[in-house]
Amino acid sequence: MIIKSLEIYGYGQFVQRKIDFNQTFTEIFGENEAGKSTIQAFIHSILFGFPTKKSKEPRLEPRLGNQYGGKLTLILDDDMEIEVERIKGSAQGDVKVYLPNGTVRDEAWLQKKLNYISKKTYQGIFSFDVLGLQDIHRNLHEKQLQDYLLQAGALGSTEFTSMRNLINRKKDELYKKSGKNPVINQQIDQLKQLESQIREEEAKLETYHRLVDDRDKATRRLENLKQNLNQLSKMHEEKQKEVALHDHAQEWKALEQNLNVEPIHFPEKGIDRYEKARAHKQSLERDIGLREERLQQLLDEKHKLKPAKQSDIDAMTSLNQQQSDIKNKEFELTSVEKDIANKQREKEELQSHIGWSETHHSVDSSEAMKSHVSEQINQKQEQQAYIKQLERSLEDNKIETNAINSELDAIEEHIVPDETFEKKKEYSQQVIELNEKENLYEKLKERFEIEQQQKQQRQKLLRTTFIILTIVGIGLTAFSFITQNMLFGIIFAILTIIFIIGIIMSKAKEVDYSEAITDEIAELKEQLAQLDQNYDLNFDLDEQYRHRDHWQQAIKNKDILDEKRQYIEGKLNAATTRHHSLDENIANVKEELYLSPKMSNELIIDSISTMANIKALDQHIKDLNVTRQQLATELTEFYEHAERVTQTLFVYFNKLSLFHDINQWLKNAEDTKTKWQSNEDNTKLISNELAHLKEQLNANNKEIDELFNFINVSNEEEFYQHHEDYQSYTSDLNRFNQLTKYLENQNYSYELSSSLSDKTT
Repeated sequence: MIIKSLEIYGYGQFVQRKIDFNQTFTEIFGENEAGKSTIQAFIHSILFGFPTKKSKEPRLEPRLGNQYGGKLTLILDDDMEIEVERIKGSAQGDVKVYLPNGTVRDEAWLQKKLNYISKKTYQGIFSFDVLGLQDIHRNLHEKQLQDYLLQAGALGSTEFTSMRNLINRKKDELYKKSGKNPVINQQIDQLKQLESQIREEEAKLETYHRLVDDRDKATRRLENLKQNLNQLSKMHEEKQKEVALHDHAQEWKALEQNLNVEPIHFPEKGIDRYEKARAHKQSLERDIGLREERLQQLLDEKHKLKPAKQSDIDAMTSLNQQQSDIKNKEFELTSVEKDIANKQREKEELQSHIGWSETHHSVDSSEAMKSHVSEQINQKQEQQAYIKQLERSLEDNKIETNAINSELDAIEEHIVPDETFEKKKEYSQQVIELNEKENLYEKLKERFEIEQQQKQQRQKLLRTTFIILTIVGIGLTAFSFITQNMLFGIIFAILTIIFIIGIIMSKAKEVDYSEAITDEIAELKEQLAQLDQNYDLNFDLDEQYRHRDHWQQAIKNKDILDEKRQYIEGKLNAATTRHHSLDENIANVKEELYLSPKMSNELIIDSISTMANIKALDQHIKDLNVTRQQLATELTEFYEHAERVTQTLFVYFNKLSLFHDINQWLKNAEDTKTKWQSNEDNTKLISNELAHLKEQLNANNKEIDELFNFINVSNEEEFYQHHEDYQSYTSDLNRFNQLTKYLENQNYSYELSSSLSDKTT
């Protein structure tokens, strides 16, 4: 697996940072606090999850609230390129794996691709920092490092050898050929005991078969008893059924004997038809008597009525039809005279409102003039509102400036000096480095001790070898000098000296591999203590970041407010000049319209409308005078004509009550004519009704005779008696049919029913 690139959304000091790696070899270097360890921690977090609050590792969340997390672009062993994204969510973050085809996988799929390697193993094998590389160089030689990487790369763990021993030990615990305590040996003994129990149970099989035969015999005997019981139950049910149906059978037989007569017939709904016809007959006889009496009254009234002439009615009707027009003209004349007085008074009031003593017809009161004046007034009002708005803006600007100055003073009280701030940053980074080195020290401490013991054993073996070789060399050197073999003596003497030097060299001082890390940790602690002593670092670094950002923003806001104040002051001067110009224009308009300079600007538009109304009222008053003269002439002509028409019909003529008298005369004439015509119509109607009622009476009598003849009776009493006999016969017949159907449903034929009715209980 190769890491192609990484993209940081927000992690530690990095925000929206993307780094592309070389696929052959990548080296990340930089000054202190450049972010090398942060990038390494970011890779660990994306692959294995963000550090939890319980772990000693820092989470490195961004200070400014950016999104926490990022993504890695990986090239797997099968050359498939994937993206692993992890963002803030659960304790270790929410991870998504994006495949080239667009599929999204979860964390389980990622762990499978990583061969289920843990974060601790990954950091111990594939992820080295500077301190880790130095410690490996000090404590492992090439062969040990190759074995370590081979086991971890092939199996994902260095515990293969211990695992093999563990498996052998577990195997011995499970089974031994001659053992008794192992689990499998104990289970074999239990299996033998089960075989013995099975043989004992097989001996009981014969007894079981004998008991099964006895059970079958008892079952067959029980079945025979059940069949006999069923037959007796059926016989008992039949007897109970006969007892239950005996009363019905006797009733059925008695009804059969009663119905053995000639069937009785009666007209359908005969009683209702007869009673309805009888009531109708009585009603018709009463109506005929009333109609004959009413006809005689109408004939008497007809001789008393004397209707008026049609020519007189037409003349009076013509005059009456003009009532509405004449009344309207009289009302219109009165209204016109009233309007003339009102309009004259209204004109004088309007002139007094605008300060005119006479009408100035030369004044421009058009809509164009109103629009011009309205525009000037609106512009002035807008300028006034604009000036007030600018003044309020200046006041608001002053308040905001004071607030920002107070805010700056408050922020500066909480901001520490820059030197202390930088020392706090250095202090925080050294705390993180101290935690990392302490974690590394704990990881490598045990291995250092094992390697130290192995080195001591090798040095002891080497020293022993050199001592033996030195003794042998001394012996051979002495032997060579004794035998006067100088060449070999010199050679052996040189070798002996070399062996002695080897003995001395093998006594080299033992190196404590953890001493370097311990010294570095102590040095860091000393630096931290010195910083804590020399500077007041008892403050929150993130809070200082926020205070400084807040201070910068407040400075920017103050500069913006200063620029805004200058802009508003310029606009205010221009608006004031424009307002004075509009005041002069409005004063000129008042002079042209003959208006008082004291009149408010808001009333100028209404004054122009008033001027137009004054002109219109003058013309309207002239038109009303013409209309009044015309109406007076028409009314005089009408009353002269009405007096000529009514002089033969009325005793005296009165203009005020003319139409009332005409209406009264027409009403009397119309009432007399209406009564005469109504009498004529009612006479014809009653005559026709009387003839129709007599025809209905004859038809009703005929229907009653048909009902009596259907059953061959002559009076009402015999008719009702026959109806009672018919009802009794019908009731018995219906009951007989019900019982017959009921017995048939109980599977009783005519013969069985008759036989059952003859039995006695």
